[in-house]
Amino acid sequence: MSANQDYTVTKMSGLDPRLSAQLVKKAKASSSVVMIACNDVSIEANSLFKMSRLEVQPETVVSISAEGEDAEQVVSDLVKLLADHDV
Repeated sequence: MSANQDYTVTKMSGLDPRLSAQLVKKAKASSSVVMIACNDVSIEANSLFKMSRLEVQPETVVSISAEGEDAEQVVSDLVKLLADHDV
């Protein structure tokens, strides 16, 4: 099973270490392979180091995709984390 969803950042500028850690934790807890992409950079969401490569600014579209058994749930969870921090 696969799932993907885009989220357009409105206010957030950068992924702070706390949010990055939460995203990585959710991705690692999943049985799916999770990818996050923005600004032509695509990374597997299983490492804080990789997460630091993403340049998230206002009006950036962040694409989250997953391939695996719980793909829909993990994509939904990660988009919700982004939305909750984009206030």
